[in-house]
Amino acid sequence: MPLLDRVPEIQVDPLAIPPLVPFGLFYNILAPFLPLSEASRPKKVNPHATWTLELECHYQKFHPSTWDILRADEWLDDTACDDLAKEIVHVEEEDRAGIPGARLRLMDLRDTIEIIRRRRSARWWSLFSLDHARGTWITQQIDAHPEFTWQEVLYRCTPPGNLNDRAISVPSGSVWPLPIKPPRDNLLVLNLASRNWEEHVLPDVCSAESAAALERLDLGLVSDI
Repeated sequence: MPLLDRVPEIQVDPLAIPPLVPFGLFYNILAPFLPLSEASRPKKVNPHATWTLELECHYQKFHPSTWDILRADEWLDDTACDDLAKEIVHVEEEDRAGIPGARLRLMDLRDTIEIIRRRRSARWWSLFSLDHARGTWITQQIDAHPEFTWQEVLYRCTPPGNLNDRAISVPSGSVWPLPIKPPRDNLLVLNLASRNWEEHVLPDVCSAESAAALERLDLGLVSDI
C-alpha cells in the first residue's frame, strides 16, 4: 500500500487542469527543452524546435501566479521523488540481503513514488511543460548572448512563429487555468467541466512522427524529471 504520509500536499490537482498543451506541440516543439527519459524523447529531435513569439503570447495570457503555483507544486513532488528513490535503493539492498520486512517496504515505496510520478506527468502534460521549455530556451539564449537580458533575448532572438490574432486575442495575464480560487475576481477562469477552455488550447504542431507516437502512447514522462 502506498505511504500517503510521504505524498506531499500540493495546491493544485494536476488532473483537474484543462489539457491546454496539444500532443504535437509537446512532442515536436517543447520536448527538446524538457528533461525527459530516452523513452520519452522524440527519436529524431526537431532541429527547428524553438520558442516563438506566438508561444510567448499564449504563455503571457495566463496569470503569472499560474506558473508560481505549478513550480512550487513541482518542487515538492520532485523533492519527494528524490527522497523516495534514494530510500528505494537502500531497501532494495536490504531485500537482497534477506532482511525481514524489506520486500513489503519496497512495494510500499514503489507504490508511493508511482502516485507522485503520475501526478507530475499530468502536470507536465496539461500545462507545466510550457513554462519549463520557455525557461530552458531563455537560459540557452542568454548563454549564447550574455550581453542580453532575458527580456532582450525574448524580443531579439525569438522568431515570430505563426503570430496571429488568436495568439493575442485576450489581454496578458487575464486567464486563470488552475482549479483553485483565482488571485483576483476579474480573470477568465477556465473550467474543465464546462469546457470553456477549448478555445484556449495552444496551436498544435503535427508531424508523422508525433502522430505515430500518440498512437503508441506510453511515454513514462517523468522518469527523468
